Amino acid sequence: MMKKVLVSLLMAVVSLPALFAQANDGQVIKIDTVTTCGQYTWPRNNTVYSNDTVTTLTTGDTTFILYFTKLLSYVDTAEAQQVTGNCSATWNDVTFTSSRTFFDTLTSTMGCDSVVKIEVKIALDDSVIVASACGSYTAPWGTVYTESTDVEETIVEGDCEMNKHLTLTVNPTYSDINVEVEAGCNYTWGDMVITDNEPHTLTLTTAAGCDSVVTLTVTAFTGMQVDTVHQVACDFFKPDWRDTIFETGVYTNSYNEGDCEVQNTLDLVIVKSNNDTLNTEPEQITAGCFYMWGTDTITNTDVHYKLFKSTVGGCDSLAAIQLAFTGVQNDTSFVSYCGATYRWSNYNKALPNPGNTYDYTTDTTVSVLVEGEDGGCSTRYTLVLTMVNEYDTINKYYCGEEWVYGTGSGNDKFKVENPTTHALVDGYDTLRASGYYSQTADGRPYIYVKSTSTQCRTMRTVHLTLRNPEKRNRPTDAVVTACDEYSFKADSKRGDKHTFTNKGTEPIVIDTVLIHYEHSQNQSGTGSCYDSIAHLVLTLNTKTITDTVVSECDSFKWMAGDEVIGIFTTSGEYRDTLDARNEYNCLKIANLKLTINYTPTVDIEGDWMLQPGESTVLHAVPTAESAPIRNYAWYMGNSNNVVSTSDSLVLTNVTANTDVRLQSTSTTNCTATNWITVTSNLGIGEVESLNVNVYPNPASRFVTIECTEALRGVEVYNEVGQQLVSRQAAGNSVTIDLAGLASGHYTLRVNSADGKNITRKIIVNK
Repeated sequence: MMKKVLVSLLMAVVSLPALFAQANDGQVIKIDTVTTCGQYTWPRNNTVYSNDTVTTLTTGDTTFILYFTKLLSYVDTAEAQQVTGNCSATWNDVTFTSSRTFFDTLTSTMGCDSVVKIEVKIALDDSVIVASACGSYTAPWGTVYTESTDVEETIVEGDCEMNKHLTLTVNPTYSDINVEVEAGCNYTWGDMVITDNEPHTLTLTTAAGCDSVVTLTVTAFTGMQVDTVHQVACDFFKPDWRDTIFETGVYTNSYNEGDCEVQNTLDLVIVKSNNDTLNTEPEQITAGCFYMWGTDTITNTDVHYKLFKSTVGGCDSLAAIQLAFTGVQNDTSFVSYCGATYRWSNYNKALPNPGNTYDYTTDTTVSVLVEGEDGGCSTRYTLVLTMVNEYDTINKYYCGEEWVYGTGSGNDKFKVENPTTHALVDGYDTLRASGYYSQTADGRPYIYVKSTSTQCRTMRTVHLTLRNPEKRNRPTDAVVTACDEYSFKADSKRGDKHTFTNKGTEPIVIDTVLIHYEHSQNQSGTGSCYDSIAHLVLTLNTKTITDTVVSECDSFKWMAGDEVIGIFTTSGEYRDTLDARNEYNCLKIANLKLTINYTPTVDIEGDWMLQPGESTVLHAVPTAESAPIRNYAWYMGNSNNVVSTSDSLVLTNVTANTDVRLQSTSTTNCTATNWITVTSNLGIGEVESLNVNVYPNPASRFVTIECTEALRGVEVYNEVGQQLVSRQAAGNSVTIDLAGLASGHYTLRVNSADGKNITRKIIVNK
């Protein structure tokens, strides 16, 4: 079914109010927080961001920070997303069996409604299978390969014929690898210690990941074990088998353990430590009045020692230093100052003779020596001073009847100083006339900015020029009809956008006059300066949404007329934008609220193969994954007469083959049917249960049966007991092709080579 493409993808951009902050260094900070369903262009630098972003921009004395979050959405309405398959394809949990193109309305996890164009192509595509295996490989069409091959196979699936190209690598597994070695008194192999001449096996994994068995035999023992140890020590080393060793070298210890001679070799490196204070030459260092050596403060001229670790062997070594003192410590200050006069003594209380002696008005480098008392240590204080200008003037042109400090960008962002407390506050002060503004007779506060390079405040004068905007009326009314939501601008190129929404079920009419304030003007005083005034007459219609509530067993085929929207096997809510419009020319949307209940899966256990005249008891045993069962009903053959409603059926004096049908109904009213045939034949002994594994289930094409015992064959029966598939088997597993079966429920009967059998319920879902 074709789906309607929306006129436009409405993307909500939420921008939180700008926040101002004063950092410790006086830098003005503005934070923009933006959330959108697509790309976002930051007007401060005209950069487009397509992913989550945290970025900064510094302009003059202001730093802007952008926190941008992109909401997930699908916005491909021009180029179609390709969905392809051999005989079927799935998009958004919907399975298609024929080619079609439609538009789907989706909602992302963050709430962004979007429209995507989907093009489904069902073709007889050739496909390539590249596989590797250990020892052997079973292809999807059931053939077992034991060697690497490159083969093509044609598979018929209903009316679909597919060519499969298999490129297969079969990696060998080894079981005939024999290794012979010689050893001393024993041989360590993995976790084994071998002391005899018998063959020993170990399972190893090859580079291709295949397990292989290796057989190792120690052909001869020399009677001597050799073990070498490498050792690094500081100054000396004492092994447990001889006296202390003080020199680097190779040392051997030989002894007998029974009939085995053991030879232990020590490869020893001796690292000499340097801890002789008498022979350690001190390093000569010159300082002022004291010297810091690590955490030690040294104030005398004695030789001082400190113990360090060497990089080789971790051995201790001594370092020594000896100090010479000049008696003068140096203390230098680098200062940038904004103002007329800098008084050094206000910041350095250690200076002698406080007062105007230390006042400076220009860039200066000056030193003062402060003598120590009673012959103590003196200090030479040095000032490196840079004076910074604290006044400037900017021109500001603005389109409007008034201008407010702090509403612009860049140099328009100010802090002002309260004339009473001199505290810096947010600079919002409304000006309604052109002129110069700094400090006025009526106590208007100073406008201050802070330099990013010198961290100095500067008093700023604003030369403001205001221009009244021109009123521009659109010549005609805008008469519009839309569905659900409509956005309108009085001026098509600039100005604010107004969005109108109809969340009801009936059409509404909006008759309004909108004004867009086009107050923009460049720094040279030129540019547009007008207000756009428009008359909008808007009729907002609404779409039609139809809800369908369905409860089905195992699967549900959603139809629209003769067309299949999709086949669903899981519960959920599904939406389809129909290729139709209501009386308001708005979309019709179908919502499906689906509950999928599952039929029970039951095994019938008991003796199925009897000798004439014997009796048996059949038991219904739900599998671990079965839906809860409400009741059972046992029938004989095609009869509709219930012979038992318990979980078991007693058959007495069976003299002929007897068909038995079991219907198991779940608590959600889903019914499964099992068919078995109790045979009465001479010479056939007791039937035992089998341990089998069936997968995948549900299956679309192939199903594999694995058994702990050798298999003879498998059969598939429909719900009325007709045999539809029969396949002989050899070994412990078999794969059968269900291509000829329609979607539905079937009974699988598994027969072992020694006469045992068991049934399993399988579901075919195509």
